[in-house]
Amino acid sequence: MNLTINPILPSEDSLIIYSKNWWKHHEHINMMEWNDKVKESSFEFKIIDIPLHIINLMLKDNTNTKELNTINNYFIESLKGYKHIDSFFAKLITRSPKDYLDGGYKLSSVKEMTNALCSSMRTFEDMCVLRRIPEKAKLVVRPFINIPKEKEFRVFIKDYKINGITQYHWDRKSEWINENSYFIEKSIRVFVESNIIPNIKKSDFVLDLFFNNSDYPKLIEINPYGLSDPCMFFDYNSLNNSFKFVK
Repeated sequence: MNLTINPILPSEDSLIIYSKNWWKHHEHINMMEWNDKVKESSFEFKIIDIPLHIINLMLKDNTNTKELNTINNYFIESLKGYKHIDSFFAKLITRSPKDYLDGGYKLSSVKEMTNALCSSMRTFEDMCVLRRIPEKAKLVVRPFINIPKEKEFRVFIKDYKINGITQYHWDRKSEWINENSYFIEKSIRVFVESNIIPNIKKSDFVLDLFFNNSDYPKLIEINPYGLSDPCMFFDYNSLNNSFKFVK
């Protein structure tokens, strides 16, 4: 018996609705909407538009040299004058291409950036959605900062309150964290409760931060609650307002 299965593809209208609902997870926490207080709590970044025709080219096979040149030339023109172009990090407004970069987040050319964005499954998935809400399609570029893995943390906010803090890279033990756990937790709580929670118009979110030669943390980015890795917590139901790290 020859069985032929014809997949039923969603309509364009339903994809637009899906895209708009998906964007609601990123409302008020994306870097376009950060107010001055939140920006001051992080480090500098530049946001540029990604027009629909560039998104469409980036979603193609990208073996065509002419099309790749079109993408690169657009970004080169958009980043003209950017002082960190030889040592920078880039991400979509929603997610980064870290699955492609595999820990080597430092970019030294627009060509490297284009390769990362076009080769990452994370950014590919997001661009498939963003192409239906192109006004939200943005690229974030910021200077590269070498963040020691032991000094990066994830904080979960639920109902405007901290509901858990975890070591971000949970696969390694850190003497620095073990020796300074009380200070680290206290600093994170003061920072988040003073600088972030009062300045974000959303009750639930997840933020990543790090300590950079300072007793006070710096904000890296803010992510949707429930969609971000719970790291050392088993799942979101296990959040209990504690500080988890490898002891």
